[in-house]
Amino acid sequence: MKIKLDTKLAYLIGLWKARKTTIGLGVGGDEQINQIFIEKSAERLGVSPNNFKFEGKRVFFFHTAYRKYFQETEEGELDIFRRKNEVASAFLAGYFDGNGGIEGERNDRIYLSRAGDNEKALIERLGFKTVFRSGKLYMIKPKEFIFFILPFISHPENKRKLGALVQSGNERDPRLQLRSGPPGQEHSVGTAYVK
Repeated sequence: MKIKLDTKLAYLIGLWKARKTTIGLGVGGDEQINQIFIEKSAERLGVSPNNFKFEGKRVFFFHTAYRKYFQETEEGELDIFRRKNEVASAFLAGYFDGNGGIEGERNDRIYLSRAGDNEKALIERLGFKTVFRSGKLYMIKPKEFIFFILPFISHPENKRKLGALVQSGNERDPRLQLRSGPPGQEHSVGTAYVK
């Protein structure tokens, strides 16, 4: 089985890395994270809805080749995602959806919880400065990081908060091209549609 890494698969691997289960190939988390994993796995990997197993707050399926590919990609992530491109963006967006957060009085502090030295090295290799504080990996210039991952963010709450953050005070930023979005969505920021 030949597996090609693209943005959809990179997003899934990032989400899996952030929330992976010990059994099968899956994630554990809130209902929204589990639903995103199911939808993305069905779309990109062709997993039938009948193949998903549910155990508490975990959802997973069994597929030896995909599990091996996900593990190998995680082990080689510093080399695989070394270029600042859409695949690296999608991987970090998946990781952020599973493990990221926004805090601060103005919701302007972006972080990754449960991040380690590998994540710090990967993000800094892509040109984003970070710092560890209180067990979290914070982005020193969060808007630059947000512009990079926003096109691939899938969690609705993250998409809304990040979209609002990049718009605040940046109306003249050339990277913000507000235009009509698909039906049911009001506008887009960059290439990511934000409600």
